[in-house]
Amino acid sequence: MMHSPFFIGTSDRARSAARLDSKRDGYGHNVLNGIYFVKGLAAADTSDRNLTLILSADGTAALATEFVGRGTMIERGRWNAEQSRADITWTELDGKEIHLRMSFELRGNALVYIGPDPNAFGSAGISLSRMEPVA
Repeated sequence: MMHSPFFIGTSDRARSAARLDSKRDGYGHNVLNGIYFVKGLAAADTSDRNLTLILSADGTAALATEFVGRGTMIERGRWNAEQSRADITWTELDGKEIHLRMSFELRGNALVYIGPDPNAFGSAGISLSRMEPVA
């Protein structure tokens, strides 16, 4: 991966923060930051799965996968924005070290899973709706 000369001698955190600046709304907020969810996904060994994805402004990410009636697993990692795409690297699953990548694309008010394997969630794919703040 090539780095811009702007980032030479810059920490990973600073590079990540600069990438988060790449897609801002009219108020200066990154349009990808937020909480996204989907309920009732079919699962092979349980009735349903509910997913909640949190993309924090500091570049951290968390994904809670609730297997209805069986428990919840939590993935943690870091994310960065490239235009309307969120690239996530998961580094922890329920306290154990992992290395897994996922990419989502902002389409309207939802994040749609695009890879690295676009069929990882089945042929129908997956779309997480943005949770709107309560006023």
